[in-house]
Amino acid sequence: MNNSILVTQENLDKLKADLEGLIKEKPEVIARIAWARSNGDLKENADYHAARERLGWIEGYILVLNDKIARSQIIDKNNMRTDKIIIGMKVVVEDSKTLEPETFHVVSEFDAGSTDEKISVASPIGKALLGKKVGDTVEIQVPRGVLGYKILEISIG
Repeated sequence: MNNSILVTQENLDKLKADLEGLIKEKPEVIARIAWARSNGDLKENADYHAARERLGWIEGYILVLNDKIARSQIIDKNNMRTDKIIIGMKVVVEDSKTLEPETFHVVSEFDAGSTDEKISVASPIGKALLGKKVGDTVEIQVPRGVLGYKILEISIG
């Protein structure tokens, strides 16, 4: 099984920046713990408990980011073909119910954002679109029912 994670260069850079920020913050949190510890009774010391909790979160997320970065494989947009949908493609589809066009940018699960346009390959819609070509139709079972799309256009995202 391939454990690599396909990401854009921009998102890999963001992961690295997030990691760097946490690495810089860690000594500050350790210093806050030491300061809070010097204030006496730790049972009722909110500063101490908050700093310990933050340190635990930082250490855990550093491990997660290191793992993601180590397994990252950059999507090379220069060598992509647009004959079928793969990660990194922008796809225009026609909704079978409304006949309105919708645009999706198919990305890895780690590149998916909070916008509706970015859709993870791990999502039901992303999984259904992978490998499809212009003219293909798909029906996708989602929690709110069945979605139907016709693929109108594929381009490099």
